[in-house]
Amino acid sequence: MLDAFIQAIIGAITALSGVTLTFWMHRRAARRNQIFNLVVTMMTALDAHRFAMWVLREDQHISGHPDRAYLARTEETRNAVTGPRLSLKLVDPGLGKTADAAVAVVYAMHDSLDLDDLKDKRLAARDAAREFERHALFFLSSAGIGVSGPDHGRDPASRNSVPAR
Repeated sequence: MLDAFIQAIIGAITALSGVTLTFWMHRRAARRNQIFNLVVTMMTALDAHRFAMWVLREDQHISGHPDRAYLARTEETRNAVTGPRLSLKLVDPGLGKTADAAVAVVYAMHDSLDLDDLKDKRLAARDAAREFERHALFFLSSAGIGVSGPDHGRDPASRNSVPAR
């Protein structure tokens, strides 16, 4: 009788442990997917805003007045950047800081003085987005979120650092 009781308790503990472990693993996988999707959304929003700013400001510098459709488009793309930007700050302050820097450089395209200045700012915005991408890939790789490659496991601040494990 006592043996049956002990076996029942061991069975219950084993079942509870299995349920807890499964719950924890599913929750961790969901968090990884959430972070990955957040990074992808941020990269897409940055690219869309950079393109919209390029077209709007280029048209404005050439014609002397902005195209209303692209003016509305820049507002849409700018708003699309806000959510992922704030979420990234909460997920990882370092990644949020890199996202802030990339966003600031893209926003600076609005203040271009002429076409040459706009081209320079567009290139700077592209480079800032690439820097964000490097930091994001490092973060994702460090978190074990399925990215691999020659630089993905290295700290973006140092190309010569030891790959993260």
